[in-house]
Amino acid sequence: MEQPMASINLVNPGYFAVLRIPLLQGRVWNETENHDGAHVAVINRTLAQRYFPNGDAIGHAVKLRRTAPLRFYPRQT
Repeated sequence: MEQPMASINLVNPGYFAVLRIPLLQGRVWNETENHDGAHVAVINRTLAQRYFPNGDAIGHAVKLRRTAPLRFYPRQT
């Protein structure tokens, strides 16, 4: 069986508003959750429809396995 693959981008809670990307379900996490180390994931519609019943991923978990080194990019200002 083929292992599912996805790209991972680390962003802050303001990312979606700045780029005017609407969330179709759920909500954006806040800075307090960020600071407290909350485990949060935002996925696209294709991934939700493919891997979660009825395309509803809210409340489900995903397991991430790193197969390549993490890359960090400078903050854009």
